[in-house]
Amino acid sequence: MSSGSPSAWPDAPPPRRAYLRAISLSLLSAVFPGGGQFLQGRALVAAFFLGLFLSVFTVIALLRAFQTFLGLISSIVVLLVIAVAASWDAMFGSVRAGERRVPRLTFAIVLIGLLVAMNCEIWLLSKITGIPTYHVPSTSMQPTILQGDHIAADLHAYRYSGPARGDVVVLRNPEGVLVIRRVIGAPGDVVSADDGVVSINGKAVSEPYIVLSNQPYGRTFAPVQVPSQKYFVMGDSRDIALDSRDRHIGLIDHEQIIGRVLYIVTSKDSQRDGTPVVSIPPVPMSVAPAS
Repeated sequence: MSSGSPSAWPDAPPPRRAYLRAISLSLLSAVFPGGGQFLQGRALVAAFFLGLFLSVFTVIALLRAFQTFLGLISSIVVLLVIAVAASWDAMFGSVRAGERRVPRLTFAIVLIGLLVAMNCEIWLLSKITGIPTYHVPSTSMQPTILQGDHIAADLHAYRYSGPARGDVVVLRNPEGVLVIRRVIGAPGDVVSADDGVVSINGKAVSEPYIVLSNQPYGRTFAPVQVPSQKYFVMGDSRDIALDSRDRHIGLIDHEQIIGRVLYIVTSKDSQRDGTPVVSIPPVPMSVAPAS
């Protein structure tokens, strides 16, 4: 009998058990780098992967790397590399122990596990850093934010101060639904509009971010005084958005504003992926730059 026959290793697990062990340890290291190596009795390797993962995870959280699209992508890439390396090492540690080849199906299962693990890690980091992502189902903020876009928002942006004019914010409307609007009037401002031209404190302002349709809505309204801790918000798609012009919504309390929109994560138009959503304050027409 040749030395390469299975009987040469009487203690080797049967093929099916070997594959299941390889998958289990690989998935464990994908979710928790170093976990699979620990169960294999490779303490130093387990400590290396665990320490590397925790160090990177902590740095991302402390720096709040998700504040920029580049930071988000860089974090995903680094965490994915660590997860793949730990998973790969755990899988072939098991394979070497049993001296068996791993079927392609095993790689597919581990790949799915890696994707699930990455989603869990990104979700956890978004919770820790206060920078979650949201899906935008409406057209109220076009053309700045399109229907179907996924955006990232900073929930800590207004922890110590209120939003400024021009900020694009995530807020909770009176019905408890999260919506995105632009701050037009801050506390102390007087906001009015005449045939689509908004005035703040009696001065008409230029708003390059808005779009109008052939079905006018709320283009003219009487002056509204914005009291303390309140904000006048409007959608960029002026003839579609329900905002502070609507009596059922009205002025927004500071407590209703939960964060500031940072950037577009993904969009149906892939060229918009990573586009920052910048604050563009309404500029008095008398000093607005010539178009």
